[in-house]
Amino acid sequence: MVNISKRKLKEEILIAISNNLAKYIANIRNRKQAEVFISSFFTKSERLLFAKRFAVLVMLERGYSYSEVEDTLKVSNVTIAKIERKRKKGDFGYLAGVVKRACVSVKEKQEGDIWDLLETILQAGMPPRGRGRWKKVYELIDRP
Repeated sequence: MVNISKRKLKEEILIAISNNLAKYIANIRNRKQAEVFISSFFTKSERLLFAKRFAVLVMLERGYSYSEVEDTLKVSNVTIAKIERKRKKGDFGYLAGVVKRACVSVKEKQEGDIWDLLETILQAGMPPRGRGRWKKVYELIDRP
């Protein structure tokens, strides 16, 4: 659960720190820098939370059903529905476009696709893959 102070920030301070975070993220140039940023800045549970939310968005963009998303990522239907509602409403804007372009790349079998990144994020802090542990994910990724 997220622990946020009950003391409110002034709006201009909130905007300033949000802009600084966006500038820093925009300066990340490669995958290694992104991995370092994510692993050092977010806790293990925050990484898992964001990775799962992102994975839900990717899977919905690729046309997976709620039950496939739920079984694969172990998330609730409520979580999937919230993300789907935001996706349809257009709240993800730029991110949804990036995911769509990446999904096209996956279909064209380009190297360095979104699933490589997703797998890296999902494995952050997890023990090595066990026998059959990722079988369901790979079956879903390889489906036509």
